[in-house]
Amino acid sequence: MGRIIKIVSPIVLSVLIVLNVVMFSLFTIKETEEREGGILIESSLPLGKYEEPFTVTVGQMVSATKYIDGESASDNVMYDLCEEVMNVKFKSLFSANVGDAYNYQLNTFMLSGDVPDLFFCSQNQLNDLIEQGMVQDLTEAYEKYASPGLRLAMEYNYTGDISVWNDGNPNLIHDTALLDACSVDGKLYGLPFLADLFENCPLMWIRADWLKAYLDSKGVVIGEDETINDYLPKNFSEYLDIVYYFTNNDPDGNGQKDTYGFSVGFEAANLQGIANIYGGYPGYYLKDENGEFYYGTNMDGTYEAMKLMNQLYNDKCVDQNSAFDGQSLKTALASGKIGTFLGEYWSVMTYGLGDAYLVNQDIDWLPWAIRDYDGNIIKPLVPYNISNNSFYCMSKQALNPEVIIILANHLVDRFFSDDGEFTQKVVEIRKSEKYASVASELEMYLPFRLDAPNKNIRYAFDLQKAFATNDTSFLTLDESTYYNNIKAFLDSPRGEGKTFYPYYKIFCENGAYSELANYATYDYETDKNMLKVNFIRPAYYQINTKEMAKFKSIVTDYEAQELIFLYAQPMAISDGDWSYFCNGLNGKGITEILRGLNT
Repeated sequence: MGRIIKIVSPIVLSVLIVLNVVMFSLFTIKETEEREGGILIESSLPLGKYEEPFTVTVGQMVSATKYIDGESASDNVMYDLCEEVMNVKFKSLFSANVGDAYNYQLNTFMLSGDVPDLFFCSQNQLNDLIEQGMVQDLTEAYEKYASPGLRLAMEYNYTGDISVWNDGNPNLIHDTALLDACSVDGKLYGLPFLADLFENCPLMWIRADWLKAYLDSKGVVIGEDETINDYLPKNFSEYLDIVYYFTNNDPDGNGQKDTYGFSVGFEAANLQGIANIYGGYPGYYLKDENGEFYYGTNMDGTYEAMKLMNQLYNDKCVDQNSAFDGQSLKTALASGKIGTFLGEYWSVMTYGLGDAYLVNQDIDWLPWAIRDYDGNIIKPLVPYNISNNSFYCMSKQALNPEVIIILANHLVDRFFSDDGEFTQKVVEIRKSEKYASVASELEMYLPFRLDAPNKNIRYAFDLQKAFATNDTSFLTLDESTYYNNIKAFLDSPRGEGKTFYPYYKIFCENGAYSELANYATYDYETDKNMLKVNFIRPAYYQINTKEMAKFKSIVTDYEAQELIFLYAQPMAISDGDWSYFCNGLNGKGITEILRGLNT
C-alpha cells in the first residue's frame, strides 16, 4: 500500500477552531493582504520572466531538514534565486512540515475562504477546493505558457532531448493521466507533484554481509570474477530461505537471537510488493476483462500475501515493535538488527538503511528487483508518478495564475540543457562552500517542486559510464553534482565521504537503478532517454467521485487498521478472518464506490 498522509477535513476542523481568537486574528490579517500582479516579457518565453518584481504569496510545504544560519523555509537562497531569474518575490504566508502540520495550516486558510496564491495540497483538499471554487482553472495558462520541456515531462513521461518535441508532435506515447489526476470536466486545476517513474516501485534491500554468511552456510564460494551481487536470490523461495536464515542463525555473530530477516514499512505500508507476487493489488481500483471495476484489496492474491506476512510475523522474522511504530523500525534498521527491507529506491536515504551504514561501514545494502516463485521479475502495480498523490495549485484570487507554469518551466529546463539561467545558478549554489551542508536539500526549499519522470535512470547509467571511463565531459551540470558526491564517497567511504553512501547505492553499478531496469524496457546504448516501464497501473486515478469523497477516507482508515491487525494476529489467518475483513470493507463503502465507478 502506498504512503498515506492523513487529512483533517475542513468540516471536522471547523468544529475544533470556530470562534478561536487566533483564527480571528488570522482572518483579519488576510483580509488586508493586497495581491500584486506582474507582466510577462514575451521574449523571455518559453521559460518566462516578468518585467518588474512582484509578490506571490505561498503556503510553503516543508520537507527539508536543514537550513543554514539566517535562512528558513520562508526566507532562503532559493526564494532569492526565483526573484533573480523570474522577478517573482515569493512571500510565505505560512510554512509547515509536510503531513498533519501542513494540512492543519492549509485547512485553516480554506475555512477563511482565502488561500495563498500558490500552495501545495493533497488530493482530498484539491477536491474540496474545486467544489468551493477556491482554485484557478489553469487550462488556458498551461496551454499558452507550458514550455515544450514541461509538456514532455507531464504528457509524455520524457526528458532529455528537447529536439523530440518537433513543433508539438513528438514521436512518443501521449498520456494525459498525470494531468487528468487534477482535472475535472476537462479543466485543469493544478499541477501534479511530478516524481520519478520508479517513485513508488517496490524494491527489496538485502544486507550483503549477512548474505555472505548465508552463502558460507551453504558452502558457496564466490569466484574471483564474481561479486556478492551475482548471488542475490534467484526466486522468491530462495529469498524466503534467506529471511529465515537471517532470523534464526545469528548473522551478526553476537551470540544472541536478536535479528530479524524481514521488514516492511510500519503498518504494512509496502504490502504491494508482496501482494503483486500472488496477483493481489491492495488499495487500488482495476478493471476486469469485461471492463468492470473491482477493488484490488478484495482479492485472493492479497489474502495470500497477508497469510505470508502473518506467518513471517509469528515466526519472529519481523521485529514486532517495528511493525507498529515507524521510529522503532528506523532504530532497528540503523542499529543493524534487520536483514531485508521492502521499500523503494529512495529507502536507502530514509528509514534507517543509510543510518545503518553511518553507524557501521561493514554494513552494505544490495537492491533486488522482486522475483516470483518461478524466478520471473514481477510486474508490479505502481500508481502514476505523483509524489504522495499531491498537487500544487493557484488561488482563484491570484492575479497571475500562470506563475506556477513559469516556475515549472524553469525547474524542468535543467533536465534538458545546461544553458538555463536557473540551472546554472542552482549548480553554482550547490558548489559554494556556504551551502555545502545543505546542497542535497536546496530544491526542497522551493514553493513548487517536480522531478523528471525518466531522468534518474539516465543519470545512473551516465554516472556509471563516467566512473568506468574516467570521462566526465558528457555529464550535465545536474549530473556533475551527483558525480562529485559519489566520488567523495569512493575517496573516503569510511570517513568524510560516508554521508554520500546513499547516492552510491542508488546510482552506481549494481545500485538501485541497475535493478529497477529489470522492471522496464530500457536500452541505454540505443537511446538513453527512452524508458518504458512495465507496470500495472490503476484503472482509476483521477479526482474523487462523489462516492469516493463520501467513503474513501473511511475505507482507507479501516483497511490500514485491520490489515495490520490481521498481519500481527497470533494465530494463522483463516478464510473466515479474511471474509470478515472483506465484508467490513464492503460495509465501509467499497460497494458504493464500485457502483459509482461502474455506472
